[in-house]
Amino acid sequence: MEKKAKGSVGEKLAALYLQRKGYKIVDTNWYCRWGEIDIIALDQEHLVFVEVKFRCTYNFGAASSAVHEHKLRSLKRSIWRYLYLYDKFDRPCRLDVISIQGENGRYHLEHYRSVDF
Repeated sequence: MEKKAKGSVGEKLAALYLQRKGYKIVDTNWYCRWGEIDIIALDQEHLVFVEVKFRCTYNFGAASSAVHEHKLRSLKRSIWRYLYLYDKFDRPCRLDVISIQGENGRYHLEHYRSVDF
């Protein structure tokens, strides 16, 4: 499966998971010069920025291990840009990571809340 198609599948699975948990999806694939925010959602009063990591196999370790220091730095810059552009500094917010791993249509999803923000 092509990398972009895999990412799209992972993001759709993550969005469905969040909606089932009561989150309201505000935006997906939001871009700025520092990077992309996969999902922006509301969890009650919190504005939640979600990074989705998806791997089809277990050959290269956990999907969540792909969220390294450099990725966190670009995510934080992107989040600050979003907050600035849409004047959302008055809202409590957090960064979550959703890791999805599996193959043959069987996936394991882990949701890490409030990741280093």
